[in-house]
Amino acid sequence: MVLGDGAKRIWNLAREQFPQAIQIVNLFHATERLWDVARALDPDSKDQLEVWTEALCEDLEEGRIDGLLVTIRAHGGTL
Repeated sequence: MVLGDGAKRIWNLAREQFPQAIQIVNLFHATERLWDVARALDPDSKDQLEVWTEALCEDLEEGRIDGLLVTIRAHGGTL
C-alpha cells in the first residue's frame, strides 16, 4: 500500500517502485480536493458550498465513496 497526497509524481513513483501496491490518498488531502471540486463547481455560493462540501467530506470519512462520486458527477457544473 502507498499512502500519498494525491500528487501525480507520488503515484508515478509508486507505480514504478511498487507496481502491485494499492494507492490511497490520505484523508486530509482527499478532503482538501473535495473543497477544490466544490469551489470549481460553484465558486459564488459560499453558504451552499459549505453545507454541500461538509456532507461530501462526511461521506468520504464514512467510506461512502460510490455515493460521493455519484453526487459530484450529478452536479456536473452546478450545485
